[in-house]
Amino acid sequence: MEFNNIFDNENNFAKYKSIESNRIISNNLLDKPFLSIMIPTFKRFDLLKFALQSLIEQDTRYPFEIVVIDNDDSGNQNIKNLITEFNDNRISYYRNEKNIGMFGNWNRCIELANAEWLVILNDDDMLNHKYIEYMCNTIEHLCDADALSCGLEYINENGNKISRTFLRRISHKLNHFFSSNKISRVRLNDLFYDYITPIHGCMIRKISAIRLGGFNEKYYPISDAVFMLRLADKFNLYCVGKKLYKYRVFENESLKHETLKGFVVGKAYMRNEILLRLRLNNNYFYKVIKNFLLDYDILNYDSIKIADKTPLSYAEVKEIKLKFSDSVRVSSFFAYLSKILVYFNKYLFWIKAKKR
Repeated sequence: MEFNNIFDNENNFAKYKSIESNRIISNNLLDKPFLSIMIPTFKRFDLLKFALQSLIEQDTRYPFEIVVIDNDDSGNQNIKNLITEFNDNRISYYRNEKNIGMFGNWNRCIELANAEWLVILNDDDMLNHKYIEYMCNTIEHLCDADALSCGLEYINENGNKISRTFLRRISHKLNHFFSSNKISRVRLNDLFYDYITPIHGCMIRKISAIRLGGFNEKYYPISDAVFMLRLADKFNLYCVGKKLYKYRVFENESLKHETLKGFVVGKAYMRNEILLRLRLNNNYFYKVIKNFLLDYDILNYDSIKIADKTPLSYAEVKEIKLKFSDSVRVSSFFAYLSKILVYFNKYLFWIKAKKR
């Protein structure tokens, strides 16, 4: 993972310019849609149908299109047949000539969107049936907005809400109390503590995404977080507290050892970049908090319960700690103290927010 000048623009669309996306099925919309819902997919036929169904069931007056972009170049006809079965004139289907990678396909989503606004929907996720109406109505009243994010509802492999521990239920209720029906501008300092605004469910003005240069795959596995960081830095990013995006959690590439380790290292890099950007890199308070947050991320990695997960070795922890802090010791006390600060910052963020 390379972290060099992440706030500089780089044209990531040009990397796969020579690879065509062939249109297999066209939509039959007469008017330009208000929103393009872009679904990048790869060999997830069984879950894609639930994503599509959540769009068909949207209760909205806003015109929208659904664009599925298939990264499977094997010629499999399952997705084409599925879309044909839906028989909805808002759906278009493209297939890439070659597999251009996950973030390459996300960039293709930006390029192929026909509306002024777009949202990327993972092929294993779903939208709340009020998502389009609520988000589009909100964005119409935000004249200066370039992007609008929403809250996430976590679901399991079967599409059911993930049960929470007692403490997480308390935290959830507090977060709902503070954030319900509120909207706030998101700035770099808000992102130092945690991911307040994930890419999932974020409505983005297409021209702003183009100007950012899209997603840079060299920052994998946090290319999407870097994109949101740059979006908050260069454009007007807003967030609503309402949970309108259903994010499916199950064991896949994102829960493998190297990927999880990449999240830990990537978040540490991002905090460094935020402090440098805000000229707070020599501020003692932020340096201490940064170290505490790193300890929490390391301990949080070890708490994730998945099959065949390899724990971070002492050598890996030492390498990470020496790269980003002055000590190799991981403190449980200060790690969880930092988590309290994260929650406090989140509640403060929503307390200051305006009623929608």
